[in-house]
Amino acid sequence: MDAVAAHLERYPAQRVDIEDRTNLRKPKRRKALLVFTNERRKAIRRAAWASVWANVEKVANKAFRRDHEAALKKWERRGCPEDKDPVL
Repeated sequence: MDAVAAHLERYPAQRVDIEDRTNLRKPKRRKALLVFTNERRKAIRRAAWASVWANVEKVANKAFRRDHEAALKKWERRGCPEDKDPVL
């Protein structure tokens, strides 16, 4: 939540024009308030978002592994107490 709050402080949500395909028989244009937009403050296209998400996932997984390794080392220094081993 802190990361989202920091993002919104730095990059406020943008009201953008999008194509609403909720009803595929009658798509329409409407305004939407988006938390994440591209560099031009427009809606992120699906293909571009997949690329962005892949990078976010890679960075997050790296951080999780780093934190888990640190917790595991700390656990080992404490003598590996039962039922206290860190779970990834």
